[in-house]
Amino acid sequence: QVRAEREQEAERDRRFFNTAKVWWKEFLQIRPEHASRMVKIFARTETDVNMPVCAFVRPLQAGRTLRSAGEAARFVGLIEYERLQTLGATAGRSEVWADMHTVLASRKGDVEEHSVLLCSLLLGFKFEAYCAIGSTISGDPHMWVVTIDRDPSGHRSEPQVTFW
Repeated sequence: QVRAEREQEAERDRRFFNTAKVWWKEFLQIRPEHASRMVKIFARTETDVNMPVCAFVRPLQAGRTLRSAGEAARFVGLIEYERLQTLGATAGRSEVWADMHTVLASRKGDVEEHSVLLCSLLLGFKFEAYCAIGSTISGDPHMWVVTIDRDPSGHRSEPQVTFW
């Protein structure tokens, strides 16, 4: 039973990896300048496993501990910032992304961990939230959380976008 589950998981990972390779080739063919864009598809876990970056973000409900998105942002902001490796590092190994539980237990994390934790908390508050990777005005790599608020009543024609 365990062996069959591991084989299924390995097959699923192979399919995702192959799909990501095809997507990357198509992405690069769209425009030549895409080759210089920061795109993160995989990140290495603390257990030395390459995982799709989307696997790090999942809705996290804080219950009565955090009552609002603002409190969640403040909570994440109080976690000590510790730079581990360059975002998007390509020198042999990619940087390691810590699990949310590790970040909470150690009370410190990198820009990726802060973004993933905040995004997960906002998803727990039912926000439409995403992690976005890019660069600052000075050209340094950075990661943000983006939320999109679409007005279901139709009073506002454009969605409201917030960068956290």
